[in-house]
Amino acid sequence: MEKTRIFFTRRNDEMIQGLIAKYIFGSKIKIIFLSTAQRNHTKFTKWLISKMDSVISTSKKAASYLAKEPDKIIPHGVDLKRFSAPINKKESWDKLNFPGTLGIGIFGRVRYSKGIDILVDAAINILPNNPSATVIICGETQIEDQPYKNKMFSKIKNANLEDRIIFLGKKTFEELPNLFQGMTVVAALSRNEGYGLTPLEGMASGAAVLTSSEGVWDEIIRRWN
Repeated sequence: MEKTRIFFTRRNDEMIQGLIAKYIFGSKIKIIFLSTAQRNHTKFTKWLISKMDSVISTSKKAASYLAKEPDKIIPHGVDLKRFSAPINKKESWDKLNFPGTLGIGIFGRVRYSKGIDILVDAAINILPNNPSATVIICGETQIEDQPYKNKMFSKIKNANLEDRIIFLGKKTFEELPNLFQGMTVVAALSRNEGYGLTPLEGMASGAAVLTSSEGVWDEIIRRWN
């Protein structure tokens, strides 16, 4: 007897493929759709979702954009074997060989939507009176985002803070855990975000986090007043 298999989908084309396999070719499958998008769906997408056997979302905010409540909300998580709090935060920072005694890190592609400039503008105001802190910006800059980075770098240079607001560029998957462990604060200031794992990676690494209200962050961050 043929077993029923799960056909997991995240996009329209995948839902279409699943429906073709099930209803045209008679595949014995159950189609699950995972919804992470925080935007209104088109009529066609809504129709496709209505044909799914089950719908899962990753956050309450994403679920609110669905026509009906999902069967389950299952948040993303991080690998605690990769991201863990160091025994000694100072030693982890010192091993990175950056200036100052503590790091404020922001991780992700350097582009306007990620809100890197928000941290840069705040740092330019705050760092002159706080010599212990260094801002670390870790992430790739694509060609179309180079003017955005150049504008920030001009501000940093004019403030004479080139050695305390540092663009690292893209780092490898293997290098990231050590960088997170060295940070005292991890910032995530996106103007829009589908979910956003870096605050979770920061907290798992023993850092405080500073976030905008995008993605899932309102649901996982306890605000301090």
